[in-house]
Amino acid sequence: MTAFRIDQIFVGNVFDVLPRLPCRNFQTALFSPPYFNLRDYGVSGQLGLESNHDCLGWANGKECGKCYTCRLIRVGDDLWHVLRDDGTVWINIGDSYSTGRIGRQDANRVVYGRPLFKKVKDTRCRTTKGVARKNLLLMPARIAMAFQSHGWILRADVIWAKPNPIPESVKDRPTRSYEHILLFSKSDKYYYDWRSIAEPVKKAAGNAPADLARAMSYGRRLRPSKTEASREIGSDTPQARNVRDVWIIPTAPYNRGHIAVSPLEIAERCILAGSRIGDVVLDPFCGTGTTCAAALGLGRHYVGIELNPAYVQLAKERISGIQPPLPMITVDSVSFIRGKR
Repeated sequence: MTAFRIDQIFVGNVFDVLPRLPCRNFQTALFSPPYFNLRDYGVSGQLGLESNHDCLGWANGKECGKCYTCRLIRVGDDLWHVLRDDGTVWINIGDSYSTGRIGRQDANRVVYGRPLFKKVKDTRCRTTKGVARKNLLLMPARIAMAFQSHGWILRADVIWAKPNPIPESVKDRPTRSYEHILLFSKSDKYYYDWRSIAEPVKKAAGNAPADLARAMSYGRRLRPSKTEASREIGSDTPQARNVRDVWIIPTAPYNRGHIAVSPLEIAERCILAGSRIGDVVLDPFCGTGTTCAAALGLGRHYVGIELNPAYVQLAKERISGIQPPLPMITVDSVSFIRGKR
């Protein structure tokens, strides 16, 4: 009998690997897919370079299977089967314009056994089929409604506000400085630990208590004591409040080749709220391993999927510096039985 080993990253296309994972073994999935019409990661079969952003076929059950939205719906359908019934899905996604120049990176060159990332200038300008030039496509809203049409419950639309956004040269609109984090659940009853990411309540003088302020730095969270936890949110003297749906978090610097790395703090917040110690966290678009590193550091197990082998090497190097707090376990492959919704 074969066994499925966790705490690993699978190299391959998400559409091939995800359907082969065991059913109902993952507590939460956290990922940031390649955004539509934005970047070329230099690997064939990648998501984000489709000619059409949305065929709208999901609205009447006639998905084309080829547009960006329909391909992401397919990922959502596969996640439904591998996620526990009380599990959650967190999707970090930014918006796109109908017209734009696609940046490209050659991430497959290897020098002395190590990946060499070389930026390649690409002046291609693409306009989305069937949409007038310069239109904002509202991709987060499209993805949210498409997932809802397939049974997912949209519980929150968190705004990730960036105090240090990437500068843009445009002069006919504001600079983009935020992205969306969509929280989905399979049912109205699901695991969500609000206390693990509770925010400190400021004193009248405007300064947060010192211990809570330290806990909030670098993505660390302080669980309220039993006395504090017993208080209802909104009481006269609470020590912590439920986290709000606007997260002001700086972008994360990363000089190893990947140009769209999510901050570790975002991954930590989602993992703390969506899973328990010992649970398995899934990232089907692993990249350089931010989700996997955060999961391991917080006492969870992880499984990642990544199409680009060069990124997988960077992710493994990143994770190797984290001491796993839990022993390796296996999930028997006999649990891989597709069930009806």
